[in-house]
Amino acid sequence: MKASYAHLEATLIAESGAYLEYLPKPTILNEDARCLQTTTVEMASDATVIVGDVFVPDGLSAHEPFSFDHYQSRVNARVEENLMCADAVNLRPDQRDPRDLATIGEYTVIGTLYVFAPSADTATITEMIHGRLTDHEVAAGVSPLRNEAGVTVRVLGDRSADVTTAIEAAWNETRQELLDVGAPFGDRRWSELTVLSGISILTPLLPVPSPIIKKLIH
Repeated sequence: MKASYAHLEATLIAESGAYLEYLPKPTILNEDARCLQTTTVEMASDATVIVGDVFVPDGLSAHEPFSFDHYQSRVNARVEENLMCADAVNLRPDQRDPRDLATIGEYTVIGTLYVFAPSADTATITEMIHGRLTDHEVAAGVSPLRNEAGVTVRVLGDRSADVTTAIEAAWNETRQELLDVGAPFGDRRWSELTVLSGISILTPLLPVPSPIIKKLIH
């Protein structure tokens, strides 16, 4: 890319009582690519929003990993207009090698799961995810958000399949705690947006009545 950026933007709005999951397929950057990715979450205090992301830096063509020009991903989440999470990944390989120890070290693939659930037992979710990820061949960390508003999971690995599997495992543990049902791994209809309007009702990629949930992607 010789000018400008590819821009991936999602705004997720979950009103009172809503449960929303947004887990798009991995973002893959080819040589010289520039990508700006922005996810904004606005939610009620009794809503739940889960956001997943996997970043793959080696693209689909024959080139070295981290041959892209610039990648920036930002996630901002607010509960009742109060900021509870502001996270960013900003990589410019020409200016600083992402594989230094202060960034991602020896790994290449980055995965993140955000569980925004102010009314949930975040301590239990943190323990469940941490226990599950010890079985995977990745480096992973699980941290509670401020004011017990949720949990963040960061996963580093050498292969996109390993990182994706670990993120899905964390997602599955979260669902077991919140909904008492596992993740629908075998149905790719849920890869872009999953909306639940009740404990046992799944509504794939369709608008739903109250609780109102909106999705805007440019």
